[in-house]
Amino acid sequence: MNPQNGGELDGGQDPLLEDAAPMTRLFVWSLRCWLDGAAGQQAVWAHYTARLGGRAGARAMRAFEEHVEGLAHQCRRVLRRRRTGCVFVCEDELLMAHTVGAAAAGDLDGAYAAAARYVRASAIPVAVTSAARLGAALALIGDAPSETVPCGDPWRSAPMAGRLH
Repeated sequence: MNPQNGGELDGGQDPLLEDAAPMTRLFVWSLRCWLDGAAGQQAVWAHYTARLGGRAGARAMRAFEEHVEGLAHQCRRVLRRRRTGCVFVCEDELLMAHTVGAAAAGDLDGAYAAAARYVRASAIPVAVTSAARLGAALALIGDAPSETVPCGDPWRSAPMAGRLH
């Protein structure tokens, strides 16, 4: 993302996930797995608890679930994502990850600016607060497992409540 042009991608192909910061990789991996259903959610749970232990892993998972569930009801448009394991990261995934990372780092202006691109205006403060809690948990976990496969265009998973697909 290029902060000089409001966070737009610099044109061309979506960036590689492996080039992203560890927290971005972890958020994107968690989001993709979580949206895939029970097996993916179990993979996220296993990774979080392996890194943090049972209690802290459960708190991190709860922060993640609360943030994503909130987004599902607060988004002002349908958000896109790539499939689990894809080597690329799409713009919506980057925006959500940037919101989490910026909020966790205390960059509220950056978090608000990113969230404004996909969250209803009235819900931005709640989304940024939730993102900060999630970011603090993800910072303790570190990085996502390294498992990627080639993929094509972004796609939508089976719809869940709200606008996050």
